[in-house]
Amino acid sequence: MVTSFEKQYIETFGEFYESRGMTKILGQVYAILAYKARDADNGLTQQEIADIIDRSVSTASRVLDQLSEMGFCGYIEEINPRGRRERKYYMSSSIKQIAVGRFFKLIKDNIKLENELSQIEESIPKSEKKENRPLIKHLNEMKESIQMLNSLYKRMIEIGKDVLTQEKNN
Repeated sequence: MVTSFEKQYIETFGEFYESRGMTKILGQVYAILAYKARDADNGLTQQEIADIIDRSVSTASRVLDQLSEMGFCGYIEEINPRGRRERKYYMSSSIKQIAVGRFFKLIKDNIKLENELSQIEESIPKSEKKENRPLIKHLNEMKESIQMLNSLYKRMIEIGKDVLTQEKNN
């Protein structure tokens, strides 16, 4: 059973995710896991999550697979009373740990993009550099922006690690 206040929380999170370009249901399922399934002992089944968000089990399953791929949730498999295999989903880490992990992934993705932009620039023959000067300038501006973002992400990782260390020591 979910209270009206819990539904409001779940709805708010869904709208927040949607405003960030993700699906509303992804935010709703994330909110449910963050609130009700903080560890494996309190995991929720696909059916339980589907009931809370008033969607089909297949929709809940698809969203849970996405969250699992993103590293936001994990699951354990159990045999239910009917003798069928069943997954129970839970938050895989604290929100702070997830944030640190996301910054590492952003840095990795940005390095890949920066390398691809460099390859484009390097592939331009010397004889065509002059006519491609605007593109080369743009590629270098993009690489500088990526480097700046990575510096920011690295700083956020340092802050996140400091916070996690402080929490661990308290």
